[in-house]
Amino acid sequence: MSFKFSKRWVEDKELVTNLIQRLFDETGESEKFLHKIEKDVTIFREGDVLHDVYILLDGIVELYKKKPGTDVDYPVIRLEPGSLIGIIAFTTEKPSLTTAITSEPSTVLKIPEAEIRSLLDRDERMKEYIDEIILANLSERFKSNINLQ
Repeated sequence: MSFKFSKRWVEDKELVTNLIQRLFDETGESEKFLHKIEKDVTIFREGDVLHDVYILLDGIVELYKKKPGTDVDYPVIRLEPGSLIGIIAFTTEKPSLTTAITSEPSTVLKIPEAEIRSLLDRDERMKEYIDEIILANLSERFKSNINLQ
């Protein structure tokens, strides 16, 4: 089993992010999914059910978790370009475990579920890229959590 793309993602997120955007540009669908978001904007909240995949192209997004029994949110991870936002909630179809807030002006590809499934069905390259990016994102977050302990 070879994961060349996810290895590249870990080593050079900008290269992979540009590649993903270029694939969307090739299909002519990039503009329809591209969203520029100002600083301090909530993309989604803990408990929301997500029907979109978010790929961070530019900027920083912080994920926050509500402290049990309070209304206090605390930061759990800082996402950089190339990161998938809300991927666990999207893939499991369960409510989001975190709240996502931009820490600076950011650009995301926000792809609705039906569109991502259609894109994956018709473009084998995108299917491979998305699978490997999911693996790389989850791997990086797992390592980050291990380092916190």
